[in-house]
Amino acid sequence: KVVLPKVESLPLELTPIQCDYEAMIFDLDGTLTDTLKPISNILLDKLLLLLASGVLIAVITSQGLEEVKTNILDRIGQDKKPLMRNLYLYTARGAQAFSGRLDHDTGVTIGEIYDRAKTDLNSAQRVKLRQIVQEAVMDVANEIEITDRQAQITIRLGKKHKDRRDATIQNLQRAIQDNSLPIEIEKAGTSTIHLVLAGVNKGEAVKHFLSSVVRRELGKEFDPKKILIVADRFHDEGSDRKMIIPGARVVSVGNKASEL
Repeated sequence: KVVLPKVESLPLELTPIQCDYEAMIFDLDGTLTDTLKPISNILLDKLLLLLASGVLIAVITSQGLEEVKTNILDRIGQDKKPLMRNLYLYTARGAQAFSGRLDHDTGVTIGEIYDRAKTDLNSAQRVKLRQIVQEAVMDVANEIEITDRQAQITIRLGKKHKDRRDATIQNLQRAIQDNSLPIEIEKAGTSTIHLVLAGVNKGEAVKHFLSSVVRRELGKEFDPKKILIVADRFHDEGSDRKMIIPGARVVSVGNKASEL
């Protein structure tokens, strides 16, 4: 059964409501939050209300766990922490997965479900991948942002250098192939490149959430019509496109988290 907190232990504004959906899946940047910004108080309250109502929620993002902690988890008040038991986090595009767990000694903690980043690349391969990235953008390295999250490397070229994204991707693909690294390249937005572990994407994260979490917690086969999937955009080449499953309700918010 889905774990519901005791109503009398919750703030009045979080009294459970009836909801048409048993599970909801959200992208983060441009959906629940503006890109790399904290979630708004209004959206956080709505998210907590859904959790209090027994809705299973997955947040699937290219961000790392520390960023998600800063932008969402750290903003949840101590009296509302028990609601995190119904919250599942898939970070680094699903290479890592975590859930809120109730510990009688320490309260609610974030527990690791799996972490492919620990096993899919050895240390020598990680060093080589970082070298490949640096060489691909060497001439503009001081003008762009490169973030290494272990499970993925993100290159943000920004508006100034977005026109060189395709050429950069071609250079990266050649070097990755020459070194036989299990790495795939994905585009995001108009100027961002993600280097991710092969076979890791938001679609696989959705499959894990539905088959290993939702089915288990509901104790039955889930109905796709009772699954809501929300992201900023579902471009053909974008990573969010892979989150769609047949029969589910799919909503694009057009990169306007403030209007969600």
